[in-house]
Amino acid sequence: MDFNHVPADVRWAIANWPDDAERGAVTRFCERHQISRAVFYKIR
Repeated sequence: MDFNHVPADVRWAIANWPDDAERGAVTRFCERHQISRAVFYKIR
């Protein structure tokens, strides 16, 4: 998914991502929301 087409609720979840999230949580989140990890970290 393109960086500019990430839904607002997904952006909100990324912006409020906990610093102590368990290992592998980002990968699972990205798979569930069909975004790349690169997009995740650009938003974060």
